[in-house]
Amino acid sequence: VMSQTAFSAPLSATLRRVTLLSTPTEQKDSVHAYVRHLDQFGLSKFGAICNHPSEVKLQHTFTYSSLTDFQKVIDRDAVSVTVQPEAGEALVFDFHPQVFIPDLESDKLALRHLFLAKFKKNAPVEDLVNGYASLTEVIKEMRAFQWGTVANTADAVGQAREFTHVFITTFEDSAARDNYLAHPAHDVFAKRIFEHIDKIVVTDFITQRESE
Repeated sequence: VMSQTAFSAPLSATLRRVTLLSTPTEQKDSVHAYVRHLDQFGLSKFGAICNHPSEVKLQHTFTYSSLTDFQKVIDRDAVSVTVQPEAGEALVFDFHPQVFIPDLESDKLALRHLFLAKFKKNAPVEDLVNGYASLTEVIKEMRAFQWGTVANTADAVGQAREFTHVFITTFEDSAARDNYLAHPAHDVFAKRIFEHIDKIVVTDFITQRESE
């Protein structure tokens, strides 16, 4: 039995940034340069998007994902939100994680499933957040789960592209992600949440080293 709901999970003091880039793979050096820029102020994980075939359309034109953790808001504010033109189109979404199940230290190179949503007016957001988190009770492959609402600065709110919520699930690898997507409980919940979504982006990535 859950001791607290995901919706009521405390806000983390850490500020986390999701960055999605539409960089052509032959220009991955520009992604490395952008991540090095972020790493001057925070700690980043990044990788090429590797969605399941059934969800490739949900990544739109994006090719790389990154997550950057800033220990202080002032560190985020010191980062230029301007992405270099060669890095391509970008989506930048800042949030304070509400952590339901924390990542393990051993999850550094795990697969992360990012789900960004803009809900329709009057969507039952609290029920949907708690419903998503409750999947962790029946789908053992969901090793970690957190969510949050947009916290971009006023001058960067446009880079969030109207998205208001993000959900991040950690899986050991792509096989575990595939089992999650095939699980009957996921099918039931996906139908329910999609009824209330106005816009969506889904990207999966496995943290890679800069040499890759």
